[in-house]
Amino acid sequence: SKGTLYNYFADKEALFGAVVRSVCEEHNDQLFALEAGDRDVAKVLHRVAVSFVVFVTGEYPTAGYRVVIAEAARFPHLGEIFYAAGPAAGIKRLADYLAWATDEELLAIEDATEAARDFLELSKAAVHMRRMLNLRGPVERDEAIALADKTVAKFMAIYAAPA
Repeated sequence: SKGTLYNYFADKEALFGAVVRSVCEEHNDQLFALEAGDRDVAKVLHRVAVSFVVFVTGEYPTAGYRVVIAEAARFPHLGEIFYAAGPAAGIKRLADYLAWATDEELLAIEDATEAARDFLELSKAAVHMRRMLNLRGPVERDEAIALADKTVAKFMAIYAAPA
């Protein structure tokens, strides 16, 4: 009931923030299950790119993102919660893996956080804006694989360790 919920949360913003945080953490656990020690960097990045673009263009995440964008002007803290628990946490997980791969001389990256952010943006660049504007539907697995092929090739061309 509403009364019971507000025993745990001060207001709607706090309740919504808790839901956003929980959902983001759950999805980041699935999308960014990266292990230092996995030396096949291209394969790891391909897996991340496929999962990421399928996820961010899916019905539920698209709807949730639209809500956060719509409410962020009225509730700026909600935007902060979403960014910290979602995009920033995913970037951090990927950056940690990229930093490990750089330490192992599998990649040549100066700023792992910037490279992680660039990789994720590149993964969705061809489809995300059109999806957010409802000009296309969710990305299916076959299309995600083709997008990931291009993304990983470009990323590795920039950051592959010298032979």
